[in-house]
This record gives sequence, C-alpha cells and structure tokens, in this order.
Amino acid sequence: MGKEKSREGKPLPRQADWRKPMRNVGKLTLGRSVQAISSLAYLAFATRSLGPEGFGKLILIHSLCLAVAQLARFESWQTMVRFGMRALRAEAPAHLRRIVNFGLVLDFSGMVLGMLVYALLLYPVGAWLGLSVSLRHLALIYGLLTIAVLNGSGTATGLLHLLDRFGRLAMMATLEPIIRLIGAAAIFTFGGGIEGFLLVWLLALSASHLGVIFSAFPILAHRGPDWRFRFEPGTWVRPEPGMWRYALGTHWVGAMNVAQDYLPTLAAGGVIGATGAGLLKVAKQFADVLTGAATKLLVPALFPELARLKEHARKALVTRLNLLVVGLFSLVFVFLAIFGKDLIRLIAGPEFSMAYPTMLWLAFAGLVGATSFSFETLLTATGAIRRVVFANTVSLVVYFIVLALLLKPQGINGVGMAAVAHATVRSTLLWWNARSAKELEQ
Repeated sequence: MGKEKSREGKPLPRQADWRKPMRNVGKLTLGRSVQAISSLAYLAFATRSLGPEGFGKLILIHSLCLAVAQLARFESWQTMVRFGMRALRAEAPAHLRRIVNFGLVLDFSGMVLGMLVYALLLYPVGAWLGLSVSLRHLALIYGLLTIAVLNGSGTATGLLHLLDRFGRLAMMATLEPIIRLIGAAAIFTFGGGIEGFLLVWLLALSASHLGVIFSAFPILAHRGPDWRFRFEPGTWVRPEPGMWRYALGTHWVGAMNVAQDYLPTLAAGGVIGATGAGLLKVAKQFADVLTGAATKLLVPALFPELARLKEHARKALVTRLNLLVVGLFSLVFVFLAIFGKDLIRLIAGPEFSMAYPTMLWLAFAGLVGATSFSFETLLTATGAIRRVVFANTVSLVVYFIVLALLLKPQGINGVGMAAVAHATVRSTLLWWNARSAKELEQ
C-alpha cells in the first residue's frame, strides 16, 4: 500500500509522525499534572499564611529574580536540539561535543551576567517596590543562588530532549512542586513567613534543575566511550555556521517572553503596591492552567519532532495540533469563566476574589495565543528565527504601550487587556510568517 497523499499529490506525514509528539506529551503530562495540582495547593498555603500584602512581597522578590535570570539566560536547550540533531543522526560524537561545549559556555555566560545584573539592580528596584532593607538582603542571597541553578541547566535540558528522555524530564519536573507543597504546608502549620517560603522555593528549584544536570550527561555516556563529554577549550568559538546567530535570536525571543511574564508584576507592585502584585499572581496562576499547557507540555514535545520532519509533514502536523489545542483551550476557558471565581475563593481565600476579572482576561489571551502556538515552534525548529524575533518584538511593543495606558486607570485588569492585545498581534504575525517562510521548505 502506497503512502497517503494530499490533494496536491504530496505525501502526508506517517501516522507515527503524529503519534510521537503526543506520546511525549503524555510522558510530560504526569509531571505537569502534579505541578498544576501542587501549585494550587501551595498557593493556598502561601496566600493564607501571608495575606495579600505579604504574598505580594514574596511574589515581587521571586519575580524580580526570575526576570533578571531569564533575561540573561540563553535558550541553549533549543540550540542543542536544533543543531545537535544533525550530529546525532550522523553518529558524530566529536561534532556533538563541540555543540555541548558551546551550550555550556552559553549557560555559564548567562549565569554570570544574570548574577551581576541582579546584584546591581536589587537594592534600587527593591526600594521602588517597597521592600524593606532586611528583605532586600534576603532577596540578594535567594536571587544569586536561584540564578546560578536556573541558568546553568539549559544544555542538560537540551540533551534530555535530544535523546528523547521525556520520562526523565517529567520526573525532574515533579520534584519542584512537590517540595514546594511539603514546605508550604510545614510553614502554614508551624510558621516561617516570607523567609521560609523563599528557602523552600530555592530548595525546590535546586532539586529539580540539579537533577536534570546530573542525569543528562551520564545518559549521553551510555551511548559509548566516544560519546562521553569532555570540555574542549576553543571548540565553542565556531562550533557550526549559524549557531551564534540562532543562539542570540532565541535568547532575544526568550527575553521578550520573560518581559511579558514578569515585568507587569513588577510594574503592578511599583504602581499599585504589593497587594496588586499578589492579586495579579493569583490571576496568572489560574490562567496558567490554559496558557501553561502549551508552553510546558506541547512545545517541548513538539520541538524535536519538527526539527526531524520534512516540509509537508511539518505543516500537516502543525495544522492538526493547532485544531486540537484550540478545541481543548476553549473548553478550559469556559470552565474558568463559570467556576473560576469560586475556585479562587476556595483555594486562595475570599480576599483574592478580585483577581477573577484579570484571570478571565489572561485566560482569553491564552486562548487567542493558542491559535498560533505551534507556529513559533515550527519557525524556531526550522531556523527561521528572524521571523520569530520580528513577530515577538512588534507584539511586545504593542503590549507595553497598552499596559502603560491602562495599568493606572484599570489596575491589574489593564495587564489582562494588554495581554489580549499582545496575543492578537503576535498570533497574526506568526501565522503570516509561518505561511510565507522559505526556511520551512528546506
């Protein structure tokens, strides 16, 4: 029996091409499900232990740390998958070692840069956010250690994606929320305040990311003695044509995504106060049920597969997944619209119910973004990074213009409205670029 063909006479992807990323999603779903349930549980412990203002201060410290960490962080895992796939296919261990060395240099650079910038910014920005001197001292220790762990694990994460070890990634992903939940429950029971929550969050993040680092390289060595990693100075300078451009492009895209994730929380803290930042975090936590599924499940599972497939198979796979995701997200949005307010009251407490309208705006932005979620993954996996940079840059400019106009008069609802404007512009540009990109035909 011959291959099934499209109306244009082009072969459609085999059924295996459709099933493989979904099987990987299934493996990651375990970790994501544990993470989602645990996140809501420790959110309940944190909000009820600290109240709106105390919880807001905790979120401001955490957001400032993650904003700096991820603005300085190179998305080395994407570079590993994009370029490492060729070395893996060609059974070229020396070639892969050069790429791994390159990734580790990126990780180290992002770690040092992030720690330096954070140390310089913390005290003046912390004062603007209303954090006391003692809290800023605590935030300095928390932030430096968090940045070191977070920015040092990108290459190891990329290796696990490259070697198709999604089960290992899922296992590591469950560590962070479980430790957070256990620690939050202990603080709620015995006390501990903001200091206790920061300690628990640091331990949880370290366990998860260090687990990835210490599990990735032994797996690579299992392929044979030639595949064992060793640091080779100088090989990272020119590892492969186009790698520097690709790494800088994915870094810029990642930095823009982080700017949208964390800078509004910091802006809300500075303009409205710590309570506003706490309400916004609660709204984001519930809306993340919608938007987080795409970024934390589907994108990591889809990225390696799109890097393997040819043009027609890629486009068919993207079309199917987009239809599936939009349908699922629509159902989740309706559920949040009906039951979201009661869930916020039940989990976070009645004083956080004001976060409900913002949650709906953010969830709707997630639904709009779902219409094109796989287009960015498609463009990035196939090397059309300049098109992704353009779409993200334009939409982020729109986002901050709308945010500047609406944050003060609309409060945290202005953040949600800006998110809808951003998602609309970004989805439109990504869709247009995915249709016209010549890189997809290679």
